[in-house]
Amino acid sequence: MRGWALLAVFCCLQPLAAFAGSGRQTMTVVADYDYRPVCRWLEQNAAYVEESADVQILSTAGDVVTLRKQTKRGVYVFTIQRSAQPGTYSGQFVQRISGTLTAYSYLVTLVRLPERKTELTITMEAAVSDANSVAINIELRRSLRLLRTALEQYLHRRL
Repeated sequence: MRGWALLAVFCCLQPLAAFAGSGRQTMTVVADYDYRPVCRWLEQNAAYVEESADVQILSTAGDVVTLRKQTKRGVYVFTIQRSAQPGTYSGQFVQRISGTLTAYSYLVTLVRLPERKTELTITMEAAVSDANSVAINIELRRSLRLLRTALEQYLHRRL
């Protein structure tokens, strides 16, 4: 209980200080589908995955995507470079257009499991020049929860 009280005080005081911070969050989802259909689905639905994490796609030119993310701290517009290889799908920060985001990436890795199941591990990282690490991790965790819900619903209906 005492640890939670200290964390609550820390979180309340942190927004008062504006300094650079970064965060990294990971989650795992097990799909009740074979590895190949899940790979194929990810290759064909990168936009769905990004939008499910509460990011708006503004434009796409090949593998370069311009995204808009709105948080309590403001609006961030930035570009990423998508990359896809069987079992590994990622997006890497290219440039900031507006806001204070200085880095962003996501990585989705798939692992074949027994009984025709597939494990998806999704990692998101971000750095912002005027936010603390706690706030960034809270926002990343929120994005991952939204993404988990969307993936579980979509994968169970479509594949």
